[in-house]
Amino acid sequence: MEQILSNSSDRSRMKNDEHFQFYTEIIELIERHEYVKLKIDAPYAAMRQARKMQDAACDIIIRTVNSRAVVEGQEDYIEFIRAMNRLITDFKNILKQREGRNKANRNKNQKNDNN
Repeated sequence: MEQILSNSSDRSRMKNDEHFQFYTEIIELIERHEYVKLKIDAPYAAMRQARKMQDAACDIIIRTVNSRAVVEGQEDYIEFIRAMNRLITDFKNILKQREGRNKANRNKNQKNDNN
């Protein structure tokens, strides 16, 4: 059944109702987007926090071993120090490779955007 809008106040109210409906739909979409974004970002935030905690723990271990090596002598700690140095070097190499790959991807994307 089609309603006939007889006067300007009815037309105005209908227009306002349409705007209100549109507004509420937009708000619902934004809220859903924010909810999904939070669900997606939560694991990454947790990983960042875990990584910071891991880095802090490694720093404490390295400082402790270094100070004990200075006080007690390197003989008991030299193998551990070498192993840690190898791990740090390997990790730095991985980061350099990642940076190079990311830079190449950015350059490739910029070239595609310019074309």
